[in-house]
Amino acid sequence: EIARRRAELAREEERLQKRRAEVDHRQERLEQREQALNKRQSALDRRTNDIEKMVSQQEEELQRIAQMSTEDARAVLL
Repeated sequence: EIARRRAELAREEERLQKRRAEVDHRQERLEQREQALNKRQSALDRRTNDIEKMVSQQEEELQRIAQMSTEDARAVLL
């Protein structure tokens, strides 16, 4: 009976070790995925910021041009 119980405990221990290894591996993959997503998010945030700056500059330029007289606009173009 004791030998059978020890064998059963050994099998259970082995099963738990495998399960822990699987969980650890899954956690590593999730952490790598999270890092990749954070990197992509940072790149998207920078790109969004750049685009917002460009739009703001274009709006300022359009406002400046809209306030010009026809003669001033011709002078700038020529």
